[in-house]
Amino acid sequence: MTEQPKPAEEKSGQTGGDQEQPTEEERIKEILERARQNVKRLAEKELAGEKVSRELLNLRLRAADGS
Repeated sequence: MTEQPKPAEEKSGQTGGDQEQPTEEERIKEILERARQNVKRLAEKELAGEKVSRELLNLRLRAADGS
């Protein structure tokens, strides 16, 4: 009998390696946490009296999104 690939391996096309792919829920949580950290930094700057430009905000949000 031949061994059938696991569903995760089938979808990703990657085999071999013990590292599991994160689930969609885990990826979403990670993205939300990065966004939260970026917003937190911006809020701290504003509270400290630093002016935060729209361009800086957009750059931080894009960086959090990974695009």
